Amino acid sequence: MGAAGLRILLALGCASLVGCATPVPLPVVATLAEADKASKLALVRKPLRAPEPLPSDFKEPPLRVGDRTIYGIVLTPELEKVSALQAAGRLDEAVDMTAAAERGIADAMMAWYLAAHRTHLLNLAGRAPEAESAAEVVRQREIALRGSDLVARTLRGDARARLGEYERAIADYLSVLSALGGWTFPTSYSGPPSNLTDLVVTTEARTRALLGMSFVYTITGRHELALAWAEETERHMADLFHVSRHPLYGALMGRVTLEFYMGRAVNLAFLGTSHLATGSTDAVADPFFAAAASYFAAMNYAHGPVHVLALKAMGYLHAGRIDDAERLSGEAAIQAARSGLVDFVWRIEALKAEALLAAGRKADAETSFRSAQLAVDRITGLIGSDREKRRFGVGKDDITYRLAQLDFERGDADQLFRDLERGRARAFVDMLATVKVAAGDPDVEAIRAIDRQAKVMVSAIEAGRRDSADGTPATRKLAVEPGTMDPLVRDRAAAVERLRRRAPALADTKGIGDADPGQIRQALQADELLVYFLPTRGGDAVRALMFTRDKSWLKQLRIGTDALAAELSAFAAAVEAHDAAAQVAIGLRLSEAFEVASWRAYGAVLVVPSGLTHTVPWGATEVAVPVVVVPTGSWPTSRNFAKTAAAPRAVVVGDPDFQGRAEQLPGARIEATRVAALYGVQAILGGAATESALRAAVGQGTDVLHLATHGKYFGSNPLRSAIYLTGAVPLTAAGLFENPLPAGLVVLSACETGIGQAEAGDDFLGIPRSLYLGGTRAVLSSLWPVDDDGTLAFMETFHREAGKGDLGRAWLAARDSLKRAGHAPWIYGAFQLGGSR
Repeated sequence: MGAAGLRILLALGCASLVGCATPVPLPVVATLAEADKASKLALVRKPLRAPEPLPSDFKEPPLRVGDRTIYGIVLTPELEKVSALQAAGRLDEAVDMTAAAERGIADAMMAWYLAAHRTHLLNLAGRAPEAESAAEVVRQREIALRGSDLVARTLRGDARARLGEYERAIADYLSVLSALGGWTFPTSYSGPPSNLTDLVVTTEARTRALLGMSFVYTITGRHELALAWAEETERHMADLFHVSRHPLYGALMGRVTLEFYMGRAVNLAFLGTSHLATGSTDAVADPFFAAAASYFAAMNYAHGPVHVLALKAMGYLHAGRIDDAERLSGEAAIQAARSGLVDFVWRIEALKAEALLAAGRKADAETSFRSAQLAVDRITGLIGSDREKRRFGVGKDDITYRLAQLDFERGDADQLFRDLERGRARAFVDMLATVKVAAGDPDVEAIRAIDRQAKVMVSAIEAGRRDSADGTPATRKLAVEPGTMDPLVRDRAAAVERLRRRAPALADTKGIGDADPGQIRQALQADELLVYFLPTRGGDAVRALMFTRDKSWLKQLRIGTDALAAELSAFAAAVEAHDAAAQVAIGLRLSEAFEVASWRAYGAVLVVPSGLTHTVPWGATEVAVPVVVVPTGSWPTSRNFAKTAAAPRAVVVGDPDFQGRAEQLPGARIEATRVAALYGVQAILGGAATESALRAAVGQGTDVLHLATHGKYFGSNPLRSAIYLTGAVPLTAAGLFENPLPAGLVVLSACETGIGQAEAGDDFLGIPRSLYLGGTRAVLSSLWPVDDDGTLAFMETFHREAGKGDLGRAWLAARDSLKRAGHAPWIYGAFQLGGSR
């Protein structure tokens, strides 16, 4: 549902309702506290019957320039174009045009409306991280306009739900519903509402929040809750439809939009799904599926049957009716393929695989999971980023997770490696879908042009609207016919292959290559061990794939995911409290759990983290050899082993002028000065530490780049993770991907710069990953803030030892030096070496 979709009034028409304008009672809502999770809000189930099916035809003339919407906004030529672009599936263009329309707008209502609609379009376009950021602009404008941030909070919840951050989305939705209390949309009026805009904005916020709760609980399989929220959502929808169709109120309140039909249809399907999943019979659930299908048909949505079949199969699966789930998911997969729904095919095939696995048919399940993997690999990068983490209850991470578990149980180390690497490759390509990497490169530009064309085509197909020459159902055809994607898929694959032959690292940003375990073994040094952690879920044991030059084997550790989560949480609390004794004790337990004593047999250990192991503080454990964190298992084949020059060139930055936006860092200034002295250069300090000055100093490349400044990690949008220099615009991970800083060794002496995001394929994202693409050999970064004295001591030792050419040994020497000096683990264990030794 969108800022457009829930606008139930498209034109004012008050003349037919007799009476003086009077205000409709609305709750008084101020801005919502960020911590308000509305735990006091309880929903009591009130079972209802499915609505009667609607007529099969629904005709709606589009809004025209000069029409006045319920918000009191007159439709402009730009907004008319935005609506047309959205209907055609050209969502990125619609976003750009909406953003252009915002510039220079003086009217507060129009400015808020445009920001809200742009945020909605970003969500529809699969750009949820940007939508989450854009929701903050909506919030600021909504507070200035109305003193509350209800719609902004639900827009942010929509973005978080699409990102798979379900608990944070629920917190947003519940905070809005709690603030609205028991308010419901009024179904009778004594006269035209004098506060019509406030009524519509409040109604939109409630509709979004209700539908969001129904979606999240359904898609995550919490069906008792999903059923209650879907029923409440349907009651709300029924009231809105009732008013819009009323012979008197309808003229005042207008008609519902196509998107509103879509929202009701999807929620009715959720009702059927949750009824099945909670044990209801087909006789109870089918009327809701039938009603959903009728609403899809009423808006001429061609793919309604696929939605209904897939969600019904999901209900059967969660109810344990495995044969029914397999049958319906198979039917849905066939229909999705025939309809050209490329982003549906792999999801439904994965749903079928889940049903087969639940039936104990592991071989058949693996075949279906591999079919899903091939289908998603085929379109990765082609249609932009991962548009929703889950649809029909499955996501890309489910495919990788299931295949990894099956490979491990079968003892197939080589196949396990290939499956893990494909998942990481997909995540990397998805993340960079909206980043202009290597702008100007002919092959990259060719791929980018294909992607733009494909994304428009896929959006048009998924929109499912039928064009008609004469208006009769028999002759209607989809605006974009199935099969038209095939040439684009072939052309893109050929372009990626050309790029891979010339620039493999660049090709990894656009497509998925083949991972060869044999090449990995050959690329490892004779004394190296590669530890590749498997993705896990609650209750799983921690498992790893182990590689040396001579062999590979599988290992299940003596700690489970839940126990590891508890240890890491306790360690984080001990760091926050500066409780050194607790840190030491936890470090010892982690050492035993990961059996790091056995690592002494190797000269270095390369760790490919997954999930929780991304945040294991290896420096705080009893490791006695260098530990290097790498983003993928294939990393050893591409890393640069060039040793640091005898007289390395260094660029050192410290304590930029934050101009009041953050605290100054006098300790970082001292650190930068001391480190610069080791290399015989002058540090760039204070107001001089701008991005332009940094890039000028780095030039065509430098051996060492040391940045002692503030850093910030954004979990929901790792490409926003940033290093702060002098100036208003921070140096973000996205900016580094687009315009790299060529440096052999980069030291990030800042807060949180080493943390990355575990995406669908469990790739390690953030500032370090962006630096590697620019040619950086290794990155030293911090997992949490460290005091000035400890940081300075670590950095001086590290840089002195790094001059000997072995960065892994330099990291270990600095760690051990601080440990011997009596520092606590939160100081000596904070730094992480990534990339290469």
